[in-house]
Amino acid sequence: MINTWTVIQVTLLKQMRSASYLLLVAISILLGFLCVPGMSDGYQVFYLGGVRGVYNSAWLGAVAAMLPVILLWLPGFFLLRSQITQDRELQLGQSIASSPIRTIHYVINKFLANFCVLLSFSLLFMIAIVGMQLLRGESMSIQLMSYFLPLLFLTIPYLLVLAALTIVFDIVPGLKGMWGNLILFSLWLTLTSLSVGMPGRGSDLFGTGMIMDQMLAGARFIYSELPGSASFGYYPHTGSIPTYIWNGILWENGFLLNRLWWVLAAFLLVLGSGLIFDRFRTPKFRHPRQQTTQTVSSLQSVNLTLSPVRQVRYANISMMLRGELNLMFSGKSLGWYVLNLSIIALSFFVVVGDGLKWISLLLLLPVGVWSLLGCRDRIYHTLPLIHSSSSKTLKWLVSWIAGVSIGLLFSSGILLRFVNSGAIEHVVSWIAGICFVVSLALVGGALSRSRRLFEGLLIVLLYLGPINNIGPLDFLGVQTQQPMLYLLLSSLLLGGGLLCSWLDDHRMTKLTTKER
Repeated sequence: MINTWTVIQVTLLKQMRSASYLLLVAISILLGFLCVPGMSDGYQVFYLGGVRGVYNSAWLGAVAAMLPVILLWLPGFFLLRSQITQDRELQLGQSIASSPIRTIHYVINKFLANFCVLLSFSLLFMIAIVGMQLLRGESMSIQLMSYFLPLLFLTIPYLLVLAALTIVFDIVPGLKGMWGNLILFSLWLTLTSLSVGMPGRGSDLFGTGMIMDQMLAGARFIYSELPGSASFGYYPHTGSIPTYIWNGILWENGFLLNRLWWVLAAFLLVLGSGLIFDRFRTPKFRHPRQQTTQTVSSLQSVNLTLSPVRQVRYANISMMLRGELNLMFSGKSLGWYVLNLSIIALSFFVVVGDGLKWISLLLLLPVGVWSLLGCRDRIYHTLPLIHSSSSKTLKWLVSWIAGVSIGLLFSSGILLRFVNSGAIEHVVSWIAGICFVVSLALVGGALSRSRRLFEGLLIVLLYLGPINNIGPLDFLGVQTQQPMLYLLLSSLLLGGGLLCSWLDDHRMTKLTTKER
């Protein structure tokens, strides 16, 4: 028990000191504010046909439980998916393998630590929502059980399954790379569809459909003309919003039993992962022994003519760009080229309209290339070479140009389709979105020093913006064109990165001058 608590404590402290965790904390607090809009804010988040419940503990307790379930799947997964891999990369495997801790205990400890990190985000959502109840002032009575029961019955089983999946995708071979990301994204879409189509059933992991149906049923007692479904998203409105008093969630025995089954499924996933975990064993390869029968001939002296290194005043940007593109495409198989070229060609035939929200998933094709833009030098330990061979500021700019070029290449099919259809506004918005994504990749990689933060953010932004039509987040202009906003954000991110790079170059120049 002491060992388990120590692992949880160390994991929590490590995450709380990371830029990714602090960024998600800030986003959690911001979303807690945005998802409880006032009467004059001009939008709704939980849409019930134009009405909403009074902001009492029953309504906001349900909101505080649903927000982590809806929003935490992808960012939480990408934040925690590599805890065991990090132990391997930090060369802690031998120490752990030689310790008396059993394999299954090590895996369970990691699982519980990841769960506690996810739970901390849910508690932040809850604290933010409680604060919003007091700030909005529609009901000043805080009912703690109305907040904690939805957390216990709805959010915690979901977080246990998500924490278990972070362990499964970290241990099972073949699930650590981009294919694992696509499998997880497909699993998320499948579970979301099941939750919407069969709310409250055994296949409903999220449970949000059941709660929103109860909210809608309560509203229909007063407003009988309401539509037949409820939804989550960004819904602008004008004027005041009719309200009603909702008394909270009715917990049915069948629903609670289904939640218990999901908890059991989470622990079974962890136990199964523990059975196949290699405990950091290094695979042994046997090489055939070769007997040397020939004598080694003496080395003959060879006259070599060395060419001196010529110092140039200006860097060759085209050569640097070509080298950056070569790094991006190196190591790719023939199948990778065939698959991506086929998808690019097929995107030319997409119907401009509703089909665009799904064609926005094109940006997932180069995500493995983009996610390395800001952190490749740290991952492969080549920072000293970069500092000694070129300006970091110029390297940052060239990386941005290369990233935008890759985005235009992968989007060439849909861009040609826009031009052919005369939808020039879509061309401008799409290119602005690519510039924003590349800038976000550079900044995200530089801040987190890993590729996971950007990968998680991109998938979340694609799902919330282009696919679900949350207007301010539609960075590609699929349904809401706002290219100037994202060109401005791209310029701010790029400019901030260039400024930090210039300061780093200036610092390195001073250090070099002092050493001389």
